[in-house]
Parts: sequence; C-alpha cells; structure tokens
Amino acid sequence: MIASGIVRVDHHQFTIGMVEADTLDTSDEGSLIVLGPGFVTVRTGIAYGPASLSVELHDARPELSDRSWEVIEECSVKFDVPLHILTLDGEVVGQFDEVLQHADAGTYRVRIEARGRDLMWDMDVAEPTESYAIHLWRAPLGKFEKIKKEDQAWGDTATTDDQDAHVSSTADQESETAPSLGTLAELGVSYIRGTPRLHVSMDPTFWGGRPPSDALLETVTRLAESSANTPVVKELMWLALLDREALEIVVNSDSRKKDAIARWAAERAFRDAGLLEFEWVQKGIAALLAHEPIPAPFDDESELRTRIQREPGFSRTVAQSVIYPDHPPYEQWNVAVYALYTANSDSPDAVFHTLWNAVFAAGQEGCQDLLEDLKKHFPNTE
Repeated sequence: MIASGIVRVDHHQFTIGMVEADTLDTSDEGSLIVLGPGFVTVRTGIAYGPASLSVELHDARPELSDRSWEVIEECSVKFDVPLHILTLDGEVVGQFDEVLQHADAGTYRVRIEARGRDLMWDMDVAEPTESYAIHLWRAPLGKFEKIKKEDQAWGDTATTDDQDAHVSSTADQESETAPSLGTLAELGVSYIRGTPRLHVSMDPTFWGGRPPSDALLETVTRLAESSANTPVVKELMWLALLDREALEIVVNSDSRKKDAIARWAAERAFRDAGLLEFEWVQKGIAALLAHEPIPAPFDDESELRTRIQREPGFSRTVAQSVIYPDHPPYEQWNVAVYALYTANSDSPDAVFHTLWNAVFAAGQEGCQDLLEDLKKHFPNTE
C-alpha cells in the first residue's frame, strides 16, 4: 500500500509521527533522520519548499532494490495511532493518510531513503528537487542503521550544533572576502511581512553592476507578486551576476526562443555531465530538441536515474557550486536530470529554471563557457 505526493519542507525538515509528539525530545540521529518517542524527523537539503515523497506500508521488511537513492537510514519507533506526515508547524499532510490510517498502534521499523539533498542546499525552491521514500512495517525494536550515505548534506554524524557552527564559520569567511552569489541573493530578496509578495532590491549591485532593463524589471516585478517565486527570482539574480548579457538575451526573447533556449540548456547539461556519449541518451535528448514525446526511460524520472547509475563505464563527475564555493561538490548528472524535466515543462518561467540547472551542472569550471556559448547560439537581435 503506497501513497505518493508532495510535502512542504520548512527549516530543512518534515516529520512522520503523532501530532502530539514532542519533536525536541530526540533519542538518536543520523545524517537523514532524527527520532524520538512517536516520531521520525527527516532532514532535507533544501531549507523551504516542496519535496517529492512516497509512503509505503509493508507486511514484512522490503528489499533494497532501487540503487538511485543516495542516503538510506533505518530505525525502530513505537507509534500510537493516528500517524501522519507533518510539517514543522504540525500541519497534517492529508494526502498520505490513506496509507497511514492502516498503520495500527505498535512498534515499527522505519526506513527512509533520499536523493538530491546536495543540489539546492539551504535554498528555497518552487519545484521539487529532492525525493524521499518512507517504508514502514511491523517489527520488534532494533538498532539504528545507516545503510547508505553518498551525499554530503548534514555530514555523516552531523548534529544541529555542527550545522550552526558551519554556518557561522561560513559567514565569518564571507565577511572577510567578496560575498558569494548565494549571500548576495539572500540580501537582495526578502519577504514582505503580512503579504504574499517579495521585496526585490533593484540596486545595481545585485544585477551585475547596472540597473535592470525594462524587460528584466517587468519579469522580476511579475514574479515578485508571489513569494512562491522566490527560487526563480534568485536564479535571475544569480544569472545577472554571472553574465548580465546572457540573461538579457533570455528575458528579451519571445516564447518560442525561450523554449529553444531551455531545450538547448538541457542538452548542454547532459553534455557537461558526460552523458551524451551513450546512444540511448542521445536518442532521448534528440526527442526533447525535436519537441517529440521523450522515450523510456526518460518518461519516468526514477527509471532514468536508475538507468544512468547502472550504465557501464559512466563516470560520475562532480562540480563545485557556483553559488556557494565552499559547499561540498555534487554529481553533475543529478542536476542534468532536473534540467531535462524543467525544459519539458509548460511553465512560462521554465527557461530560467532550466538555464540555472544547466549552469549549476556546469559548476564553477564550466558555467562561463556555457553562458558564452548561449550568447553565440542565441544572439540578441535587438
């Protein structure tokens, strides 16, 4: 019995447990989960926004079959009914109750799997960039198990104090050097209390040294009407700081040109990740560029990730963050997959998400080459 949907992440977390559980009363923790009486809290990479989640209730311990998960941890918890997926403020995410209502009171093994936590560390996102799976089955109390750990998020045995120390250390370093793109965006974009709107600074400091053009100003003003657009506003700001000319080409393009840029950027992300050397990948990207239905396994994100990881001879290359240079490196193919699906989206702002994913996949070493190539392929005709 399984339910799949979206959970809202708040302050790097969401929880499975009882509404009345005290989530500060912790008994054990790992990189992925923190547990205590009647609850298991899941640690996320993103700070705020939606994450993909599946919850499955089993009759017995399930096999470990999906190799695309980057982190897997397992623990024992005693639950009383009712059991829910909960946000930080205690809100019940009702779409998962259809499964959890069948979990009778008792002791359970809880296995939680995650991927994508390194991609958008400590950021607000508008679309899911991380995936989680929760498996539950009745079983006697057992030990805490750290089954798999391939990402960098939350360290190996990190605690909240460790994370706070890292943030303080980073802030100290940034005060002595030029601020990172991530820091600039945090200063330039803020929430307007009591409204759903954003305050976005138009100071040239945040836009590559000159005020936003009419087209850029119009785009930013439209997006600032809703705080849900925080991620894309920050992406625009980051792109402006990296290459204002390239961003102007995108915002001044009509819908057909924006669509072409998005698909080109997705292809570039796959190229930078070293995936285009495989014929089956070439066919999928060719379909994307031709506006044709993308074939299997591209039509299923989980299947695509599994196929990539099982590809003989594929070298999982890494890149360093353009936004936060001191953050751990991440695997480029992971970000390229997100670029593929944002490029194939109907959202009018998909081009910004896709281009930023491509820049992120290229990393510090390749992002400037990518933006220079964009300007050559899509020159500004104005």
